[in-house]
Order: sequence, then structure tokens, then C-alpha cells
Amino acid sequence: MWRPAQRFSRPPSQRSQIRCTLQGLEIELQSQQSMKDSLENSLAEMEGRYSMQLGRLQNQVTSLEEQLVSLRSDMERQGQEYKMLLDIKTCLEMEIGLGLSSSISGLSSGLSSSSSHISSSSSCPSSSTSTTRKVVIVTEEMVDGKVVSTSETKHTS
Repeated sequence: MWRPAQRFSRPPSQRSQIRCTLQGLEIELQSQQSMKDSLENSLAEMEGRYSMQLGRLQNQVTSLEEQLVSLRSDMERQGQEYKMLLDIKTCLEMEIGLGLSSSISGLSSGLSSSSSHISSSSSCPSSSTSTTRKVVIVTEEMVDGKVVSTSETKHTS
């Protein structure tokens, strides 16, 4: 068993060796503490940098998502406009193909010295099957390139 009195009775060389070991350990502890502090600072800096970078990336993602929503909306609107224009084109082609050519040929044989302007308007809804056709015949009598008289005839079918 070791007694406190024996502690002081150690030879001076052993005491100085213990003191040197203690000083070495204290230096080692300070060195390790400094290294720990340095690593913690580096970690905090890195976390800050990556946090800022993550924030920028999240802002970019948000901006790109907003642009994507806007582009989808534009594409949907353009698709609807295209469909509407295609429906109008189809209606106009049907009008031209069905009625106007026969109307023009029947009218031009009955008019000799007058010029005829035929305009037609019809409603051709894309979702309904009913069709209304209006034919307006404007007859202008011209002498020497000047309009002398004008008459208008309207037909609805």
C-alpha cells in the first residue's frame, strides 16, 4: 500500500522525470485542444459556406419552378388558342366547300354588268352541332371605275 509520506520520499530524478512527463502531457493536451478548436472553426466555416450555397441553390430551384409553372401556363394557353384557330379554319373550309361556290356560280350567271361581292359569316362552334349561315350579297354598279349604286341582300339559313 502506498502512503502519502512515500510520495515525497521519491528520489529527485524520479520526481523530475514525473514533472517532465506531466509537462509533456500538458503540452500535448494544449496541442490537442488547439487542433480541436481549429477543426471546429473549420467545420463552422464549411457549414456556413455550404449553408449559403444551399440557400442559393434553393433560390434557383424556386425560380426554375416558377418559370416552369409559367411555361406550362403559356403552353396550355397557346394550345387552347391553336385549337380555337384550328376550329375556325375548319369552319371556314366547310363554308367555302359547301355553300359559297354554288352561291357564286348561281349569282354570277344572273348578273351581267354589275360586280358582286359576297361575304359570309357563320357561327361554327367547336362543341355544338348547330350551324347558322348568313350570306350577304353586296351588289355595286360601277361606271368608269366609280360606284354608281349599291344594293345589299341578306340570306340566313
